[in-house]
Amino acid sequence: MGFDLHIKITPELPRPNAEAENFMKFLNKTKQIAHMKGNHSNDAIQDMLMGTCNKVICLKCIVKVHNGHYFIDEEEFADKKRKLKDAKKKIQKNISKLTSEKETRNSREDTENHKQKHLKQNILEQTKKLHRVVDQYSDNLVQDVDRHCRILKHDEDSKIDKKIKKTHAKIRLWKGSSHPEILCSSSRTLIN
Repeated sequence: MGFDLHIKITPELPRPNAEAENFMKFLNKTKQIAHMKGNHSNDAIQDMLMGTCNKVICLKCIVKVHNGHYFIDEEEFADKKRKLKDAKKKIQKNISKLTSEKETRNSREDTENHKQKHLKQNILEQTKKLHRVVDQYSDNLVQDVDRHCRILKHDEDSKIDKKIKKTHAKIRLWKGSSHPEILCSSSRTLIN
């Protein structure tokens, strides 16, 4: 693979160069162990590079299923990506629709609240008017009762006054009369 040629130079960056040198030593040892076991060196290097899945991935691992890794092809990925985009558009459309419905509902609710407030004000005004009408009617009834009571009292007072006058007249007549039959009839009249 071209790893046998080794030129010694002074490193510009000693630490990264040391890491590279250590990696190359490890790679060469892997190659030697594969030869001793009778395995192909490329397979051994591939296994070594893919051992933890956090290292560099070789071309074979990308193209094939290797060590239990699962890969999908570009068409399948594109199809899934398209489905996700479609689902995202649908969700955004639903969100937009729900937002519009919410705004419409809020607008209707505001209108209904205004109507309700106006209706309450009308009810309170009508209640006040009814109270005034009932109070006026009640005052009129009280005045009518007072008037009728005065009239009845006046009529009864007039009747009593007439009876008193008649009684006084009879008493005068009785005092001025000397006939006993007049007295008896007068006393019966007085009693009645």
